[in-house]
Amino acid sequence: MGLAYVGVSHKTASTETLAAVAVTGDDLPEAIRRLTGDVGPGVILSTCNRTELYVDVEDSESAIEGLTGYLESLALAAGSGVDTASIRDAVRAATGGEAVDHLFRVAAGLDSMVIGDSQISGQLEKALETAAATTAVPVAVDLAIWHALRAARRVRSRSGLTGYAPSMTRTAVQLIESRVSDLSQLRVGVIGTGAMGLLMMSRLKRRGALDLTVVSRNPARAAQVASDFGARHGAINGMSGLLSDLDVVIACAAAREPIITARTLENVDRSGRLIVLDLSVPPAVAPDVEACDGVELLGLEDIEAIAQSTDSPVREAVARAEAIISDEIQRYQASDYECEAVPVIRALGQMAELRRVIELERALKQLPDADEQTARVIDSMSRALVKRLLADPIDFVRKSRGVDEVAEIYSLGGEELPAGYPDPDDLSRAA
Repeated sequence: MGLAYVGVSHKTASTETLAAVAVTGDDLPEAIRRLTGDVGPGVILSTCNRTELYVDVEDSESAIEGLTGYLESLALAAGSGVDTASIRDAVRAATGGEAVDHLFRVAAGLDSMVIGDSQISGQLEKALETAAATTAVPVAVDLAIWHALRAARRVRSRSGLTGYAPSMTRTAVQLIESRVSDLSQLRVGVIGTGAMGLLMMSRLKRRGALDLTVVSRNPARAAQVASDFGARHGAINGMSGLLSDLDVVIACAAAREPIITARTLENVDRSGRLIVLDLSVPPAVAPDVEACDGVELLGLEDIEAIAQSTDSPVREAVARAEAIISDEIQRYQASDYECEAVPVIRALGQMAELRRVIELERALKQLPDADEQTARVIDSMSRALVKRLLADPIDFVRKSRGVDEVAEIYSLGGEELPAGYPDPDDLSRAA
């Protein structure tokens, strides 16, 4: 058994393929239940850059095939029209150490479209919480993600990468600013009041945007966010009217159907240029918008182009982050092995205690006149001998990773401790 991951990301898949297998927040619990029923329990990480499945597997080959089929089923269920062959071509998978390495890099933002993006660790933590609230998360998956999140925190605090590498929202604003002269003179609308939408509002405000509008399906939520940021607010069902008053629109909303289409813009009375940046997966803006007069449609591909322009300080910070991850993976592997070793050490202790008790009873039967103090001395001596004899095999299990060898030598697993005797866990601790 061990960790395995199967998924698609911005490195292997087109925007259309990413959208086809994306799982929005509301749909995530049901998707986890389906994953559990089809393949087994696990965690689904779905962001604008990737959709990945993390599970604990016994048969790697069959599990990877099953998980790939599950991703294809997501696209079919969504009615995306994307050929499942393109999904299979984009799928990347790994088990064991390779899966662990990938998970840690993802959590630290080193596999993100924007290198060092810190939002991904929060998304991974949320994915784990949702899975745990929906079904039982395998211990191997939970432990690996917990260590990966710890590694991500160390990367953020010690590598210096966060100070150099831009976040997704920072890169998005840079992209907008490359097209305009002064944000303070523009009317900017943000669609979506989730985490990405709030971060975008905050970033725009810091960059000098004065005329902001926030749009949401939930009018009360939009009004609250607008109040917090000193902005206007609107509803998605009134997009045509809103678009006539905006110069820039940034979509950060998960949507099953596009919110803005060419038809939405048909009756919009506009005299100037409109920049539309779609950060949503699935897309919140239909591709036909690009053909509309005066409209420039930007997307994740444009974000990636800016993110690729890294300089020397960023590369140095990435190198420090890589060293931190390597160290944290070693820690994880040690703790993961401890989880594997504990049952064997416990079984070894139980076996030794069982045999000690049997021999002690035989000895006392041969000493019918022994008083209570003599019995205690013999009992204490037998316990000390067992601890001494177990010290070497337990040390071998822990230091030499000899779980299988010790289990085979001592034929562990076939004997039970008689009722009434104490748990022998103190043997392993003492040793």
